[in-house]
Amino acid sequence: MIRLLRTNDNGWYISEHRASHNHSLTENCSEKLYWPSHRHIDIYTRDVVKQLRENNISIGKVYNIIGSFFSAMSNVPFSKRALRGLCGQISREQVDDDVRKTMEVFAELGAKDSGLYYRVQPDEDNRIRNLLWSTGASRSQYHFFGDAITFDTTYRTNM
Repeated sequence: MIRLLRTNDNGWYISEHRASHNHSLTENCSEKLYWPSHRHIDIYTRDVVKQLRENNISIGKVYNIIGSFFSAMSNVPFSKRALRGLCGQISREQVDDDVRKTMEVFAELGAKDSGLYYRVQPDEDNRIRNLLWSTGASRSQYHFFGDAITFDTTYRTNM
């Protein structure tokens, strides 16, 4: 343990030093990623992870790619669990952006297609519960042919 204190002229001095350790030392460097102080993922690695996840790269593959940057998996300064936490955070941030982008796409389509019809039904947390849309062309075809296609997104989810 080393305790540093400030001097009156804003310098530093060692006020206390204890050479003995109150815990066992880590046997090798690869164990440091389990230390609480080594759960931090730097901003540049975060950006790489965000870009890879935006391109649907799995967490395992992202971890392997990051490992190649550090020349060996044992040199990666954070755990796969910390990476999973970061990916969860990125996903939560992107959810709001995905909704905004979806609404922008419908606004663009509506400007081009006066017959576009869409409705959004939010849930109690103001997330999209149901989304329905129909283009002017499909509404016209339904008028003439009377057929409709629906997609059941809950199919086989309760097996």
